[in-house]
Amino acid sequence: MVRLYTKYEFNTFFFILYSVVILCTKNVSGGQPNIIFIVADDLGWNDVGFHGENAIPTPNIDALAYNGIILNRHYTLPTCSPSRAALLTGRYPFRYGIERPIGAGIPESVPVTEKLLPQYLKELGYATHLIGKWHIGCHREELLPFNRGFDNHTGYWNGYLNFNDSVHHSNNARGFDARQNMKEYATEMSSKYLTDFLTDESVKIIKSHNQTKPLFLQFSHAAVHTAQMGTKDQEAGVLQVADEYENNRTFGHIKNPNRRLFAGILKSMDDSVGRVIESLHEANMLENSLIVFISDNGGPTTDGLFFHGNTGSNWPLRGAKYSVYEGGVRNVAAIWSPLLSKGQVFNHLFHLTDWLPTLYHIAGRSIPT
Repeated sequence: MVRLYTKYEFNTFFFILYSVVILCTKNVSGGQPNIIFIVADDLGWNDVGFHGENAIPTPNIDALAYNGIILNRHYTLPTCSPSRAALLTGRYPFRYGIERPIGAGIPESVPVTEKLLPQYLKELGYATHLIGKWHIGCHREELLPFNRGFDNHTGYWNGYLNFNDSVHHSNNARGFDARQNMKEYATEMSSKYLTDFLTDESVKIIKSHNQTKPLFLQFSHAAVHTAQMGTKDQEAGVLQVADEYENNRTFGHIKNPNRRLFAGILKSMDDSVGRVIESLHEANMLENSLIVFISDNGGPTTDGLFFHGNTGSNWPLRGAKYSVYEGGVRNVAAIWSPLLSKGQVFNHLFHLTDWLPTLYHIAGRSIPT
C-alpha cells in the first residue's frame, strides 16, 4: 500500500506537491509528465557547485538546481540498499528487513510483497526503465528489476562495478555483473567507460520512446562510488576515470591525487546529466518532463580503502556515509521542470520515503489519507 501520512507529515511536503503537481500536470498537452529520476551514488553534500564546491565544476547539475527547486533538507538512509529500498517502496526499510548493504550472493531482498514505485506508475500507463544500479536483491529471478515493475533494465544487480571492465569484486570473488535484463551484457558494457555507456543507454531509451505513453526513467549512476579491485586480503577501493592523463591536465589544480580522480568521475556524471537533458530537448519531451537529481547517501569522505572512501566532501556537515550524522543522511537533491518558478529553495524536511507518494500524485492519483 502507499504510505499513509499524518497531517503534520503531509504539511512537510505540501509545498513540493503544490509547486510540482499543479504546475507540471497542467502542461500544454494536458498529459502526464515524463519523470526522469537521476540517482548519484555516494555523492557528498559539498561535492556540487550549488552547495559551494568551487574546484570541481558541476554546471549541468547546478543548472537543474538553480532553475528549479533545491531541497535543502532532503534526508536519506546512511547507505545504499536501505536508501534505494526506501525510495522504491515509500516505506522505511527496517520494516521489511533491509538494514545494511546487500552483499553479492547474500539471500536478502526487498520482499516481493512490497509494491514498488515502477509498479504503481506502470498501472498509470507509464513506460518504466531502469538504467544502472539495482542493489535491492537479486538471488531469485522474481526479485530482478524486470519482474518488479520495470519494462527494461540495463546495468548491474549488485552494489558497485568496475568502470572499465564491468567486473564486480566481492568476498574475494570476482565476476561480470553487466546485465540487460537476464542477458549478460559484459562485452557491450566493457567497450566504454561505464558512465558513458549507461548514459548512451538512457539516451537510446529517450530517443526511441513511444510518446503516446509517459516515461519513467530511473538512471542510477555508478558514479561516484569507488570501483573494487579484489585481492587476497582485502577489497581495495579504487577511483577510475576514462583517461587519467587528460584528467590530470583538467584537474591539476587539485593536489590530492584521489580527489583529482574523484573530480574526473564527477565531471563525467555532470556531463551525463547534460546529455540526458539535451536528448529530452531533441525528442521534444523536455517541456513535459520533471527531472529529479539526488544522492543515495552522504559521501564516504576517507581517502583510501575504509568504507569505499572516495574523498567526497560533506562539509560543513558532521559525519559521512554509514553514519546517521547529517553528513551521512542529509543529501544533495533538486527538482527541475520548465514549468517551475526558478531559484526556489525548500527548507522543510523531505525524506526518501516521500518520493513515492509525491510522484504517484504527480502521475495522476491522489495520496490516500
